[in-house]
Parts: sequence; structure tokens; C-alpha cells
Amino acid sequence: MEKQSIWVHLSRKFFGEITETSEKEIKEWLGTDKKNKTLYKYLEEVQNFRPENAQEHPEIYRKVQQRIRLFHQRSTRLSIYKRAISTAAIFILVVSLAFFAFHYFRATDTPELVLNEIKVPKGNRTSITLSDGTKVWIGNGSKLIYPSNFSKDKREVEILGEGYFEVKHDSNRPFVVCAGTEKIKVLGTKFSVHAYPEDRYLETSLIDGKIRFVTSRSIDGEREHDMVPGDQITYLIDENKIVSTKINTEITKYWFDGVYEFNDETLGSLASKIDRFYNLTLIFEDNVLREKSFTGTIRMDDNIFTFLEAIKRTSTVPLDYNLEGNNIYITNKTSMGNK
Repeated sequence: MEKQSIWVHLSRKFFGEITETSEKEIKEWLGTDKKNKTLYKYLEEVQNFRPENAQEHPEIYRKVQQRIRLFHQRSTRLSIYKRAISTAAIFILVVSLAFFAFHYFRATDTPELVLNEIKVPKGNRTSITLSDGTKVWIGNGSKLIYPSNFSKDKREVEILGEGYFEVKHDSNRPFVVCAGTEKIKVLGTKFSVHAYPEDRYLETSLIDGKIRFVTSRSIDGEREHDMVPGDQITYLIDENKIVSTKINTEITKYWFDGVYEFNDETLGSLASKIDRFYNLTLIFEDNVLREKSFTGTIRMDDNIFTFLEAIKRTSTVPLDYNLEGNNIYITNKTSMGNK
């Protein structure tokens, strides 16, 4: 069994989200080693807060119980958008709960950094306020990894996918967003990050303040690239190339209102976004349709067919679509007529 797997099951157990599968995995894990039973007992003591042990380890219990309270508080704040998102849909994994408790019971003076992970499935979005007051909106099919509490000299998180950040100013502790091998350094600002690994590009847009985009490889002798409000940097990973453009700072509509505005964007490019917005895959009959460009908006709360009908009406190439399971087949009606 992978180590991370049992932490998932233990987290579910102690946060009241246990499943039959998790119960089975925990039972098997307890039977493999006596040390596992000892650790499980410690966790039960933390959860139940036994008075006799609280006297022996008061600081341990205070910190772990605080973690549990923060978890429950956070779970009530997940549905900030018009469309309700269930707790089951947004899987929050407290990666190091068991290790955290075990670490303290061993009376180690310097605690390890405890990392949390939020995974947002396709078709969902959520937000979180970090321990320093920084607010993060997390997009479809994305993951944010962050510490329960930042260290005294550094604030660092990692994102896989997309997110919008409103960073709490702290001149003594720069805020760093890691996206793959690249980094974005800020002191206090509002910006968005697009960093899905499969897209092979990383994009950051600055709304307010100042940020520094740091590449892992130098570009024309430079690795650090400063940005001002209205700047958008697109880093093409395979080409090791940066493309800079100016943007409308109203892109916040995407994060706060769930509206994606696109201008002269190909249907093939829109297909990847539709996959994340609605968890549906667009399959094209030919590349002519894939390369057709459109201008308009997508409202994530709308039905996917509202968008498809708009595309169908405005397309210069007659097209049709057909839904089969989670796939939408886009066909060229002209080609069909010639067959």
C-alpha cells in the first residue's frame, strides 16, 4: 500500500467521511504492523481529546484540535459560486494529518511543515482563504497544495491547473506560487495563473500590483521577468519562449461571475476549456472545424447546449453536434452532404 493512500483513508475516518473502501483499507493496514495500531490509538486520542493525556501533551492537543476545527470551517466555505458544490465533489485531502500527530507525540521540538491539498474536479470551482489571509480561487480540474501555516520567512504554494490569487501584503515574507518548474514571486497583488501540465504552456495575468515571473531556464540571458498591471505572459515550455501581451483587467469576471470571454479563439482551443468546464469531450470530424475561430462568451452555469447552439448559428461552416455519453461529436454538414 502506498503511504499517501492510508493518509487519505485515515483523514476520511477522522473527519467523518469514511467509506466502506476506507474502512477495509484501514483494517488491513492495522493488521500489518503493531506500530500502525499505536499510531491509530494516538490519533483516536487526539480526536476524542482525553483529559488524562491532555495534561501530558497540552500543546499537541491544542494544535491538532485547531486543525480539525479549521478543516470543518473551511468545508462550509467551499460553495461560493451560484452553483452549489457538494463537499463530496470537492475532495479536500489533509495529506499529513497522521504524520502531524505522530510527529508531535514523539516530542520533536521542531514540527514539520504540514501540507494540505485541494483537488477540484472538472465542472467545479471553489475558493479558500489561506492562513495569512491570502484568498485563492481554484479552477476546474485543478489542484492547490499549501501549508496549514506558513513559515516565518516564506509563503509558498503550488498549483497544478488554474487559480486566481489575491495575496495579503507582507513585505517580510514574499509569496511564491510554484507552477511546475516555474515560479511567480509577489509581495501583495491580484493575478491569475494557468498551468495545466498537459497544455505545455504557462500563463499568468496581472490585475493589480507587481509580480515577477521566474523561469527555470534563461531566455535571452534572463530568468526573471517583471510584470505590471494589464500584462499577460505566456511561457511556451517546449520552445522556451515568452509571449507578452496586454489584457483587459476585467478578466476577473471569469473568477467571480463564471464568465469566460474569448476573442478570435479556435474551436479546438475552446474544446479543452469545455472539457474542464463541463467534463465533456469535443471530438471533431475534421481539422477544418477544429481550426474555425469564434468570438463570444461561455457562462459556466449555462447548459453546454446553449453554447453549442450559439456556435452553430454563427459558424461560416455548417456544422452539427451529437452527444454520446461524455463525448460531443462535431460534424461538418457540408462533408456529410457530399457523401
